[in-house]
Amino acid sequence: MLAFGLSAASFGMNIVEGSAQKQLSREQGKNQADLMREKLKTLEDSEKAIQESADSQKRILDLESQVGFRDMTQQFSQKSIDLEEASKSAIQKTGGLVSASATNRMNVESKKTIDNLYESATEKMTSEYGKMLGSIEGDLEVKKEQIKMEKAQTKAQMDMYDQQANQKGFFGNLADMTKGMIFRGN
Repeated sequence: MLAFGLSAASFGMNIVEGSAQKQLSREQGKNQADLMREKLKTLEDSEKAIQESADSQKRILDLESQVGFRDMTQQFSQKSIDLEEASKSAIQKTGGLVSASATNRMNVESKKTIDNLYESATEKMTSEYGKMLGSIEGDLEVKKEQIKMEKAQTKAQMDMYDQQANQKGFFGNLADMTKGMIFRGN
């Protein structure tokens, strides 16, 4: 009888200790789950921030490109004007010895050279713009994927901690078993 009493007391102590440990485990799970929720919020904020940053970088790139194209067009326009003035000056300096047709041929050749240089410079600027835009978008996609993976890992951890926070102890499981028996009519 004494052995049965000691066994029952030991069993009771184990239940109490187990219940206290379960409670501590649930509290730890809840705290960790709350931390994971905060981390998810931070990751979502980071995701918005990197998108806004990429959008800003694109706007700056667009503005810089517009200024670059405008400046380049002005430079080539000035070269064309300078070419025409140089032709007129050559005719005046020679007292008309240089024929208008010879000057016209020189102008046409020079104009073709200027046009080719302008086209080449435009292609180069367009190519550089494309590379820089691609770099911005590529970096954005890499960062978005990193955040997506981190969010998935954080969500999995949060779910695990939520399960830990909601685990039942001996009496909770016993109560569930009893409910099941009562509702089934056993």
